[in-house]
Amino acid sequence: PGETTTTTAATTTTTAATTTTTAGTTTTTAATTTTTTPAETTTTAATTSTTAATTSTTTPAVKPAKLGDRVFIDTNRNGVQDPTEIGIVGARVNLETCAGAALRSTLTIADGRYEFANLAPGQYRVRFELPTGYDFTRRLVGTDTGLDSDADQTSGVTGCVTLVADQFDPTVDAGLVEKPTVTTTPIIVLVPTTTVVATTTTVPTPTTPTIPVATGCIGDKVFEGKAGDKDGKGIPGITLVLITPDGVSFSTTTDGNGLYLFCTLKPGVYTVRVTVPPAGAKNIYTLDGKNNNATSVKLDAGRDNLDADFGYEPKNIQVQPTVVENPDFPETPVITPSVTGSDGTRQALAALAMILTGAGLVGLLRSRRERLQ
Repeated sequence: PGETTTTTAATTTTTAATTTTTAGTTTTTAATTTTTTPAETTTTAATTSTTAATTSTTTPAVKPAKLGDRVFIDTNRNGVQDPTEIGIVGARVNLETCAGAALRSTLTIADGRYEFANLAPGQYRVRFELPTGYDFTRRLVGTDTGLDSDADQTSGVTGCVTLVADQFDPTVDAGLVEKPTVTTTPIIVLVPTTTVVATTTTVPTPTTPTIPVATGCIGDKVFEGKAGDKDGKGIPGITLVLITPDGVSFSTTTDGNGLYLFCTLKPGVYTVRVTVPPAGAKNIYTLDGKNNNATSVKLDAGRDNLDADFGYEPKNIQVQPTVVENPDFPETPVITPSVTGSDGTRQALAALAMILTGAGLVGLLRSRRERLQ
C-alpha cells in the first residue's frame, strides 16, 4: 500500500488587542498570537468599541414671588391708613402687566386683605375697582409706603412693582372715601299773583366739603382792621360759602379766632364769598383786591391756598350830641357828646367833641353877659 502523507498547513491566529472605554473608564486586553508551523496565515482585524461619556446637569428651580396689602376706608380723608380705619370686604382687585394685560383677579377678604402669590420674578401693576358709593382717596401721601394709598384717583391703577425671586411686597394698597350724599329740598315761593312756583335747590349733606378726588385746602381768616391792613383780630361766627368749578356750593363758619377752612378740593378756580358781612362794616381787603365780600382763588394740584383773607373796617364812627337844660342858664344848653366806633378813634373824637362843645358853651355865656350889661 502507498504511503499517505497529510500535511496540515501552518495556521497563525492573531487576536488584536481590544480597548473598551465607558464613561471615562478604559479596559485593555493584551493581544494573543498562536503559531503552528509556517504556512497559511489568517489574520483577524482588531476591533475597537468606544462608548462616549454622557454628562447630565440639573438647574435649580426659581422661587416664586408675591405681592398684596389691603383696601381700606380712609375715614378722615388724609390719604393714610390710620390704626382705627377698617378694610372693606369683597372689593375687586386685578393683577396686570405693566402694559395693562390682565393676568389674575381676586376679591378682598376680612379686613380688606388680598394677595397674589406664585408670581414669576418681573414687573407687575394692580388695578383696583371702586365699590359702589366710594371714590379713591389721595395718592402717595407721606413717606411710609406701607400706609399710603397707591391707586390713581381716577383709574385705580398703581405704578409698576418690580419683584425678584422669593420676594413678598406687602405695600400695594388702595384707600377709599365715601361719596357725598346729595338731597333735594323743595322751596315754595309766593309771588304777587298768589301763584305758587315750586323750585328746587341742591343741599349737600354733610355741610362740610366732601368733594371727591381731594387734593388741597382753601382758607384763612376774616379779620377786623382798617384800609391797607392785610391781617387783624379775627371775627368769629362769620358764614362763608365755597363755590366749586362745577357750580356746587359748600358753607362753613369762622371759629373763635376768625379762621375758616375748606378741604379735600381738586385743582381748579374757586369762589369764596362772605354771605353776611359784619353789621355796617366795610370790606377793605380780599385776595383778588376787588373788596366786594367775595374773592377768586386758584388751587393747584397737591397744594393748599391759605391766603384767602377777608378784612372788614368797623361801622363808620359817628358823634351824636345830647342836649340837656342848664339849670343855671336856661337859655344855654349843655351838649354831651355820644361817640360810636372803635375804641381808639372813639376816645379821640370824644375829646374833640368836648373841645368843640366847650367852645360853643363859652361863646353862649359871653353873649349872655353882653346882653345883661
